[in-house]
Amino acid sequence: FNVYDEELAKQILIKDFTHFMDRRSMDSNHEIMNAFLTNLKGEEWKSVRSLMSGVFTSGKLKRMVPHLVQVGANFEQHIAGKVGEELNMKEVGGQLTLDAIASSGFGIATNSFDDPDNVFRINALKMINAPGYGSKFAMAKLSMMFLLPRISKYFGISFIDLKILDYFSNIVRQAYRQRQDSKERRNDIIDIITDELAKKKSASETQQESFESEFEKDAALAPDDNIKDVQEQYDIEVILISNAVLFFFAGFDTTSTGIALCCHFLSHQPEA
Repeated sequence: FNVYDEELAKQILIKDFTHFMDRRSMDSNHEIMNAFLTNLKGEEWKSVRSLMSGVFTSGKLKRMVPHLVQVGANFEQHIAGKVGEELNMKEVGGQLTLDAIASSGFGIATNSFDDPDNVFRINALKMINAPGYGSKFAMAKLSMMFLLPRISKYFGISFIDLKILDYFSNIVRQAYRQRQDSKERRNDIIDIITDELAKKKSASETQQESFESEFEKDAALAPDDNIKDVQEQYDIEVILISNAVLFFFAGFDTTSTGIALCCHFLSHQPEA
């Protein structure tokens, strides 16, 4: 049913959110897809959400700045060589976003401006079904997963190319294992999630934790001490991979579109 009362909506989405966290999920036969935060329910969602609230704090995100600075320098160099030319900023913004996510999320340094046909970028565009890269039946598959979930699961239907998903899964898995052996750090998503997994917080410890802003305090979800540790429910590598892939899905198109719009308005209002 739909909620039309504004105060009731606030009550559900904010104050009583922990009682209404479940959303429509897309059940599949793939372990990584089933572990997406958006597909989890109940206590499983609470334990993983509690883990991830500690990952995306401003202090930890600042550790990734050096990766973003390098990507920004590549972007600046690319734009400087295109003075007087007409650019498709949605595409250029997508290259910038993709390189930023590759470096901060997957531990891979790419330069899509110099090498737009690199394997990582092509597979990324296929995974999000970008125009000219994705399957023609992606939307039909997505609709079927929502409308006929049991049939879709039985026949192994997925709107994500599972071969491409396995490609990204292997990248994160190899990076994680290599760092476990070498003790190397990049201060990216892989390292930060690994750090959070190493810490088992109780509800009382979470309440005493210091936050850099009221927003972070409100966003943090204090775990129930009765909830199972997330590592008891999922393999560490599955948690890493699923959240890294979801990070890409959630951030790619929204960020690239935002960059394109900003550049469009700046071109019309250069005095800003």
